[in-house]
Amino acid sequence: MLKIKKRVPLPAPQRPQRSRKYPFDDMAVGDMFFVPGGSAKSVASYASRIGSRIRKKFNTRQVIAVHRSDGWKIVDDDSNPTAVRGVGVWRTL
Repeated sequence: MLKIKKRVPLPAPQRPQRSRKYPFDDMAVGDMFFVPGGSAKSVASYASRIGSRIRKKFNTRQVIAVHRSDGWKIVDDDSNPTAVRGVGVWRTL
């Protein structure tokens, strides 16, 4: 027969938390990041899955951006030779 022990705390997990590929945890409402060359479907799926885990909402859009010294800037058209198609991810809630 096995003996039951009362009030024994659960030990901490042995493996460290895996870092995420994208900065979802660090985003405030209205923040955005750009994934150059990303697939809209796969990024949206990942954002939805992570959002449900951390209880935040994200929207994705396929966009065109130009890389500048201060980061990516969304542009209206790809006439600029340095413009890159990708996926923008916005935190909405």
